[in-house]
Order: sequence, then structure tokens, then C-alpha cells
Amino acid sequence: MSKRDESLMNLLAQADYHKQKSKRIIVIDDNLSFLRFMGEALKPLNVDFELHSDPFTALRSYMQFKPDIMFIDVNMPDLDGISLIKMLNGLKVERTKIYLVSAKGPQSLHFNHYAEFLPKPLSRSQIQDAIGVVGKKAA
Repeated sequence: MSKRDESLMNLLAQADYHKQKSKRIIVIDDNLSFLRFMGEALKPLNVDFELHSDPFTALRSYMQFKPDIMFIDVNMPDLDGISLIKMLNGLKVERTKIYLVSAKGPQSLHFNHYAEFLPKPLSRSQIQDAIGVVGKKAA
């Protein structure tokens, strides 16, 4: 096999590895019903995910799990979502896409370019669009 063929085979193997690599997602919300819904919505999408009701636990998990995407609730009792995003920004989370979720409209929230807003309740198609995967068709 020539050097060129060997190089091409390596590139194809790397592309195949990245194509099959599952996205890593963390969901943070103090509402257990919402966490259950998100778990049910994410499970069939071939992604790795963690669900957290406590933002401090999620913050500790972030360092090891290294998510590609985070869904963060705005209104949580001990640490609100906007404050959590500011803490994450201090950790240099440039590679992590962050979605701030709330039943309140974005105009009532004061957040910056570190996150995109998604209104609650979320639909399964909104979740799929946000993470960039195609789910199974509902029966």
C-alpha cells in the first residue's frame, strides 16, 4: 500500500470514528418531570446524557463528562441557570453549546451570548433540532 493510500485510509477511519461518536449532553433542571421527559426524549437518539436536578452536582460532573451540549433551566432554587452559565464561562466552555430553557420568554431574561434560549415546554423535535440528530419516527 502506498503512503498516499495509507494516508487516505487513516483519514477515512478518523471520519468514520467521528461520525459514529455519540454526542454528550447534560440536562440540568430542578423539575423531575422535565428531567424524566428529557431522558425519554434523548434515550432513542443514540446520545450519551446525564440528568441533574442539582446544578452544583452538574457543575462537578461537567469537568469529567465534558458535554457537547447542555440544557440548563433558568429558575432553580440554589443556583439559577444564568449564574451557572457565568460559572461555566469561567471554565472555558467554548466547545459546549448551551441552551437556556424556561417557560418565561427571552425578553424577560437578562442573559448574554453564552446561551441560546428555548421555551418550555420543549417538543421532541425541538430537542432533536437543538442537538442535530434525527430521531425515530413516532408511531
